Amino acid sequence: MGKGGGAADGYVRVPASKVGMGGDLELAFPRGLACFKAGGSTSFFHGAASLQELVIPVATLVAKHAPATAGHVAVLVKMERPKITTRFFSVTATFESTGLFGADELRVPVVVRGNKKDIGFAAMAAYGFEDGTQEIVLQKDRPNPITLMLPAEVDVKAVSVHVLDSATQVELGRKENIPVAIAV
Repeated sequence: MGKGGGAADGYVRVPASKVGMGGDLELAFPRGLACFKAGGSTSFFHGAASLQELVIPVATLVAKHAPATAGHVAVLVKMERPKITTRFFSVTATFESTGLFGADELRVPVVVRGNKKDIGFAAMAAYGFEDGTQEIVLQKDRPNPITLMLPAEVDVKAVSVHVLDSATQVELGRKENIPVAIAV
């Protein structure tokens, strides 16, 4: 890997951009089972471009169920109005926990989903709102009114509000099928 250099029959030169890498570097791969000299009299056996050098496996894992805890953890989500008529609307989230060793506080992001995408987010809350992360700290059995914001151009008929666990992204509560009727 480097810049410049000459071409030869024993190897192939490829711009890094051709193999999905950024920058202006070039890669050199020997043809077949050739060797590169690695300084001095030491030779380095390479064996051409291998699958391990060209493919980086990536896996995304999403938890379907909450991890086992000492009790049941849930967030009840309520909305006073029957539909959304402005870009800003409110829901009330209440953290409920049962069991002897349940937490007294819970950090959660709250998102609005429409057409199977995240389209809105929490703009503020009565207590526990962290502006930088847009997460909310809920206290056990204490309702927290949360103001949510939709983008300027909303093209959905209905949305849902989801409360997620900050660490695991497991859904702890939701309110579904909220009609959207914003006047233009």
